[in-house]
Amino acid sequence: MKKSIKFFIVFIILNSTFLIHNCQSQWVQTNGPSGGTVYSLAVIGNIIFAGTGTGVYFSTNDGISWTQTALNNEFIYSLVVSENYIYAGTYLNGVYISTNIGANWTQTSLNNKTVKSLATFGNNIYAGTESNGVYFSTNSGANWTQTDLNNQAVNSIVINGNIIFAGTSGNGIYSSSNNGINWTFCGLNNRSISALTTLGNNIFAGVVNYPTSIGGVYISTNNGSTWTQTSLSDQSILSLTVSGNNIFAGANGNPTYGSGNVYLSTNDGVNWIITTLYSQAVLSLAICGNNVFAGTNSSGVYISTNNGTNWNQTGVSNNQSVYSLAVLGNNIFAGTYGNGVYISTNYGASWTQTSLNSDYIMCLAGSGNNIFAGSNHNGVYISTNGGTTWTQTALNNQIVYALAVIGNKILAGTNNHGLYISTNNGASWTQYAMNNNIVTSFAASGNNIFAGGSGVWLSTDDGNTWTQTALNNQGIYSLAIAGNSIFAGTWFNGVYLSTNNGVSWTQTGLSNQPVNSLAVSGNNVFAGTYLNGVYLSTNNGT
Repeated sequence: MKKSIKFFIVFIILNSTFLIHNCQSQWVQTNGPSGGTVYSLAVIGNIIFAGTGTGVYFSTNDGISWTQTALNNEFIYSLVVSENYIYAGTYLNGVYISTNIGANWTQTSLNNKTVKSLATFGNNIYAGTESNGVYFSTNSGANWTQTDLNNQAVNSIVINGNIIFAGTSGNGIYSSSNNGINWTFCGLNNRSISALTTLGNNIFAGVVNYPTSIGGVYISTNNGSTWTQTSLSDQSILSLTVSGNNIFAGANGNPTYGSGNVYLSTNDGVNWIITTLYSQAVLSLAICGNNVFAGTNSSGVYISTNNGTNWNQTGVSNNQSVYSLAVLGNNIFAGTYGNGVYISTNYGASWTQTSLNSDYIMCLAGSGNNIFAGSNHNGVYISTNGGTTWTQTALNNQIVYALAVIGNKILAGTNNHGLYISTNNGASWTQYAMNNNIVTSFAASGNNIFAGGSGVWLSTDDGNTWTQTALNNQGIYSLAIAGNSIFAGTWFNGVYLSTNNGVSWTQTGLSNQPVNSLAVSGNNVFAGTYLNGVYLSTNNGT
């Protein structure tokens, strides 16, 4: 019986040159698991659109699964819809338009600005830029005119009746009563306005904490002539939305001190209730039917179906850092950096976060009914019930980069402490071999054990002695075995394949991704990458 066992390490390299998005033929990216920063949300009918650092995604099933649109290589700050048109404001490349619900996108003539906010009013589109104020177009973006609000960073735009309001960074709110031709300062001087929304005749402004002012939500009942701070006065507010008589405010909260990330008011801001979303800063909010969606800073999109009483993480975005994968029966487990372990029961179509939800999971391995998870600084965890609950084993103070289950032995590869072995499901561990080396990955087939680190090593005697294979000049982060094929995931050069126990190696079609993790299920080979989600090969890596 051949086993594929997982894996690896991560060195956090933040140079953007490693974030390569090209997909080689025969590898298909799956839909998750969830994660990533969502800067903007918009809704057309039952379709939800999410603007991320890697383009626009959409979901037609309340966020259960997400598909990337053709606008897949832009940093999206803002989204707005007008009938069936979608406008996307980008970093440095202005505004794009889609006239077919995201299937295709065209760059408008406002093509060299960072657009932080968008709004529509009749046939007009308004774009708030990072440093050049507000532009407007009367012909679907074919032409744009700069208004006389031309020297401000405009974070938010909202229309109330015939008046347009623009919230700026550090200079309060401006209004225009003649379609944006002229603008007048109307309040909240020296404050940074991150969000604007309306409810009836009232205008609400979300203010971020600023060196000279305190954040919170402000209300105006007279078209901006005067502003009053609501009782939500101690939070840095990043987003606002309205559903019926409910106002939702997304904050940059601090759960350590009891402050939440989404607040709800049912009485025009007189009182606010803290909802149960204690995740990341909430950068965007949207309403679709009876559902509230919250776009967060690095944890993707959350949904609430009961006005914030409960929140569930959806599967948006493929830029979660997936560092380990394991297969147990028909279930695939994914270990992430900072968000614990996810499980998929449908080959990656959707993912659910397990109760091990906040650790840095470096490696995973499965055996029988048991799943083992190696963490950064917290050793090895075990789950005996398919990931429902987890228990820390006796190896609880090591950085564990690799795990393998071979017979009744569990092998753990550590940082500079070599190999540990347990023969009793982690109740005790013995340091076994390679004491001063980093061991990043394991795989086993028959009597052969492969270990990845500085190249790939082979042991034929249960780990007592090791020989380096021909792949001796690559940093190996992951290994997996399918039949007679050995797959090795590298940081710089994708996946290598050997069909002769490591005597020779060939680079596969996935040649330009940092591959942290590998797993095999039947004829499917899954590759978990750094920030680019999960890839799938059905033809042995070709």
